[in-house]
Amino acid sequence: MIDKKWLRLTLGGILGGFTALSLTATILPSFLASTGLHEELLIRSEIGGYTLHCVLAFAVGGWLLARVGIPRRGALILGTVGLLCGVAMALAAYPGETDKLVQMAGAAGAYGAVGGLLLGHILQKPRADEAGS
Repeated sequence: MIDKKWLRLTLGGILGGFTALSLTATILPSFLASTGLHEELLIRSEIGGYTLHCVLAFAVGGWLLARVGIPRRGALILGTVGLLCGVAMALAAYPGETDKLVQMAGAAGAYGAVGGLLLGHILQKPRADEAGS
C-alpha cells in the first residue's frame, strides 16, 4: 500500500488513463472482431477518435478510485466509467445499432470493473495500524 496520498492520487489518474488506452486500442477491437463485426484494424480506426475522451474519463475515475481507497468501490467506479464510455463510443461510432451498443457497453463495463478491482487493491488507503509503523 502507498502511504503518500498525493502519490496514490497521481498514480490513480495515470493508471486509470492507461486502462482506457488499453480498452480502446486492444480490448474492444479484439472483442468486437471476435463477434464478427469487422476486422480488428477497421474497428480500431472507427473508435480511435474517441480514445482521448475515454482516457480522460478513466483518469478521473482512477483518481476518484484512489481517493476513495476501497477496492470494491473502485470496481464500481471504473465499471461505471467503462459502461458510460462504451455507450458513448457505440453511439458515436455506430449510431442506431443497438447490438453493438450492448456489446461495447458490456465489454467496457466488465473490463472497467475488473481493472477497478485490481487498481483498488493497489491504491487502497493504508490501515491505521500500518500507517504508524
